[in-house]
Amino acid sequence: MTDKNGNVPNDLADKKEHFDWVIGDDPEFPNKWPMEEEIPNFQTAMNQFIELFHHIRLRILEAMDVGLDLHSGTLSPRCQSPVTEARLNSYAPVSKACLAEDKGQRAWAHTDFGLITVLVQDAAGGLEIEDHEKPGTFMPIVREDPTKIAVYMSDTMESLTNGFLRAGLHRIAFPVGTLPWLLKFGPRVQLSLHRMASIKANARKVVCIGRNYAYSSTHPRTRPSDHIKELNNARPKKPFFFLKPPSSILPPASGPVLRPAGVNLHYEVELALVMGKTMRDLDEEDVKGAMDAIDGYAVSIDMTARNAQDEAKRKGLPWSIAKGFDTFLPMSKYIPKGKIRDPHDVELWLDVNGETRQQDSTALMLFRIPRVLAEISQCMTLEQGDVVLTGTPKGVGSVEVGDIMTAGLRVDGEEIEEGRIGVEVKEKGGLYKYQET
Repeated sequence: MTDKNGNVPNDLADKKEHFDWVIGDDPEFPNKWPMEEEIPNFQTAMNQFIELFHHIRLRILEAMDVGLDLHSGTLSPRCQSPVTEARLNSYAPVSKACLAEDKGQRAWAHTDFGLITVLVQDAAGGLEIEDHEKPGTFMPIVREDPTKIAVYMSDTMESLTNGFLRAGLHRIAFPVGTLPWLLKFGPRVQLSLHRMASIKANARKVVCIGRNYAYSSTHPRTRPSDHIKELNNARPKKPFFFLKPPSSILPPASGPVLRPAGVNLHYEVELALVMGKTMRDLDEEDVKGAMDAIDGYAVSIDMTARNAQDEAKRKGLPWSIAKGFDTFLPMSKYIPKGKIRDPHDVELWLDVNGETRQQDSTALMLFRIPRVLAEISQCMTLEQGDVVLTGTPKGVGSVEVGDIMTAGLRVDGEEIEEGRIGVEVKEKGGLYKYQET
């Protein structure tokens, strides 16, 4: 609704405030951040947020290339970092009288410029999109899950596809509550939910370090570990690794670990690294380069079909099947990097039915993280979003259907809330049943 000059009258304006920012900084229109003491961690969390959603947008555009039968890489180059903008909306209370007079909306119906809009709705609701079959009428988008996102086509996409994909006309109406920010529960908590929900989709690979907790005479805090002995393995001379498929990742609150029929199922608690940068051919002496490439952390439980693995080792066969079943990698919420000052001084623990099975310090790692990342990157490129598991301490054992595993980590004796895992073991069902090869 505009006047003859194209302006929205004051009494019909959007009843909201907004904060806009871009990846990095725009020299012409630089990001303007609130003071750290006013909103602690706001700038860090928002920068992580936009990086995450930029990556999600690229993956969506890659999928659209396939769906529209376009050449790979047709759409994503049009959505690179300098042109990715984020907006955080704050909606003020609006009176019922104002709504009754049709003089206010939290945001009037509009389309967005650009290719696509990725939108997260807060708990107050009110997001509505036009029904293409009934122009002028709007359908509510119900927020059933805080990890779900809405994706709209924007004006440029409509133009590029000559109207085949129509821009999504949407609005924010009916203020149910008074929420100060889109991320109501604070950037860190809400961001963790979104980060872990996307890690399964964004990880191109999960790289796992084997036999990495053993005696090292050069580290004053280490002691002989039983993990290598309990699996009858030899101590490696350098880091070795194997892969788990991203499809094995079980995000928080996503259901149970499923034990395939006939499998002797083992747990292994590990510190996971979430990579934030592409890395290749890293020098093991480049400690800063290695640590800077890590975006954040998580606690993980590397589940293993031990009898399948033992048979494969005995016969000299690959053992991907032993590590790769769906749900074989439960992960905690995303742990911001700032919460773990030194990943080599973290206590990992895992309980089964309330009984402690694993509890040791990451100081016992045989090969420290820079060496591990160097070894991997000299063989294969580590990409943004990849997950690296850093090995497990002693105490590995089996779980049965009905068992409940809990795991986590402590820094300086304090539990890190985002690192908690709680997951039950259930029977998988289906056609698979373990048999010797």
